[in-house]
Amino acid sequence: ITIPMAVFTFGDNLFLDFMAWTTRLFWTFDMTMSSLTGVVLTDGSVQFDVRFILKRYLKTWLALDTFIVVSDWMELIAAGAGG
Repeated sequence: ITIPMAVFTFGDNLFLDFMAWTTRLFWTFDMTMSSLTGVVLTDGSVQFDVRFILKRYLKTWLALDTFIVVSDWMELIAAGAGG
């Protein structure tokens, strides 16, 4: 059972602000690191070719990472515009 957090009213909370910034920055830097990390192939070898890594990242995780990062930053922008 999940309780939506929008039901509760939270005041300014340093811990929640810290965690919001931590996750926002983590996912932003994760995109960079994921595009620079070697890939383990099925034969056990590790591929360090940047073009190969970028192609594989584009085919696998880029869409989800982009969705997460853009939504986090848009939330910050929207909160700043509304407040």
